Amino acid sequence: MPPIARIRLASPPSDERIHERVRRVIDSGQLVAGPAVAEFEERLCAVSGRRHAVAVSSGTAALMAAMAAMGIGQGSVVLVPALTFPAPAMAAAFLGATVRLCDVDRDTFNISVDTLEAGLREDVSLVIAIDQFGAPAPCAAIEARCAAAGIPVLVDAACSIGSSLGGRPCGSFGQAAIYSFHPRKIITTGEGGAVLTDDPLLARAVRHLRNFGLEDGRFAGMGINLRPSEIGAAMGLVQLDDLDRILAQRRMLADIYRQLPLRFQRPVDGAWMNHQTMAAIIPGIDEERRNGLMAFLRENGVESQLASYCLSRLDGLKEKFDFSDDRVPEALQIYRTGISLPLHGALSPDDVQEVSQLVLRFMADNGGHA
Repeated sequence: MPPIARIRLASPPSDERIHERVRRVIDSGQLVAGPAVAEFEERLCAVSGRRHAVAVSSGTAALMAAMAAMGIGQGSVVLVPALTFPAPAMAAAFLGATVRLCDVDRDTFNISVDTLEAGLREDVSLVIAIDQFGAPAPCAAIEARCAAAGIPVLVDAACSIGSSLGGRPCGSFGQAAIYSFHPRKIITTGEGGAVLTDDPLLARAVRHLRNFGLEDGRFAGMGINLRPSEIGAAMGLVQLDDLDRILAQRRMLADIYRQLPLRFQRPVDGAWMNHQTMAAIIPGIDEERRNGLMAFLRENGVESQLASYCLSRLDGLKEKFDFSDDRVPEALQIYRTGISLPLHGALSPDDVQEVSQLVLRFMADNGGHA
């Protein structure tokens, strides 16, 4: 195995407060869907501005549960931005829906009303808007456009806890939204997710689904096991106490990166982004040299990753749904030339300066330019 990088792409938090909270859960003997989860859900309602938050076992479980509760299944058509980790498309496909792609905006890396139009036909059952890298998609405008066509919106806010648009927290848009608490996320529970909604019937349907359809001690409907961990909720609660500090630190580190001559994601007007992921395009560098930069960083002890994926390039999905690169040129270009640089709470400003200097050195030696 290759050695662990000196400067990691992400680093989940670990301190005595988390250890103590987790020990209390372990000592209680109740490890699944207990009081810590209930408290965590209450806190998520406060953070998102929603009436209901239903915690589940992962962000993908949240996507699947939300879609199932919204009636997505065989015969449905779900419109998904092409630039994304494949979870939204795979969850829809798992439920039996057909997935259709739309492109993203060149500057925001997000779906927009304009990019939505190409795929917004009468057969669309659901639009998924993604807050890419923690930057809010223009969800209010997307909701208005979809409402005119009678199409509900599910917001994948997996990366955007703490972000806001027009003063409204991310997670508050759409008929429902989801958060993820994967280890790379700003708030992590190890693995975990949540469905957020103002609709009590939708929240009830998700609660049924996550626990085999149980309600008041009886099996009131169909379900599976998507229950969240008490240990994870305990971890998450400690981090939510620190959310403002976490966001301020990430913004400070991101501001250092933004001094680099790269093309960074630009949020829409009225948006405040949490800097979940430090994604950028290196001008003048193609896919081969982007990969070379990642190798160069790795050789120098720095972990990096592709900015994201283009779904038209993922073989399983492409073969199943006959995706075309021609319809999603911006997503394809970001996939080919984008990179994610390290950004997390264990980084110091000196670490970010070191990464920045390595990027500049590679650009100078390999034809990159501002």
